[in-house]
Amino acid sequence: HIYDDSSFNVIRNNNIQLQRVSGISINDHFPLCTNPPGSSSNNVIEGNVIANNGINTSIGSVGVAVGFGDGITLVGVDFTTIRNNLIINNFHSGVDMVGGGLVSSDNNLITSNTINNNNLAGLFQLGGAVAVGGIGITNSNFETINSNTVCYNTNLDFNINNVVGSSGTSNTCNNPD
Repeated sequence: HIYDDSSFNVIRNNNIQLQRVSGISINDHFPLCTNPPGSSSNNVIEGNVIANNGINTSIGSVGVAVGFGDGITLVGVDFTTIRNNLIINNFHSGVDMVGGGLVSSDNNLITSNTINNNNLAGLFQLGGAVAVGGIGITNSNFETINSNTVCYNTNLDFNINNVVGSSGTSNTCNNPD
C-alpha cells in the first residue's frame, strides 16, 4: 500500500496474491484525502498478476469486508496508468477507482488488462456508489478505459458513477456471462 504524496511509482511484473485487503492500493492520504489535487500521481501499474486478494477477510458469518479486497484500489490518484495486468478472483472489484474527501481521481488510463471473476460478499458501498466485480469508478473525471477484457465478474463488469468526461473503447468479453 502506497500512501500520501506518492508519485512516479512503478509496480511492474509482480505476482501479488493472498493479501488481506487490496493487492495494490495507492491512496492520497486515505481516508481523509486532504492533500492538494495531484499529490499522488503519475504511477504505472503494469504486467502484474493480481489475484485472490481480500479472500477470507470477513467478520463472523455476515460477510462484511474488512478493508477493500480489490485487485487495485486508487483513491484520489491522478495520471496513473494501469495496463497489461491479469486481475482475477479478488474479493471485491478488480479495479476500484474513487475520489474521496476533497479530491477526485482524474486523468487515469486503464488499458489492455484482463479483469475476470472478481466478487463481492453482498454489496459494498463507498462514496455513494455500489462497487462492482469488474471496474468501478466513482467521483473521478476524464478517465480512459480501452481494450480491456472484463468478464464473469459478480454483479456488474463496469460501474461508472458520478464521472465527467471519461471515455472507453474496445472493451470486450470474449465469453459473455
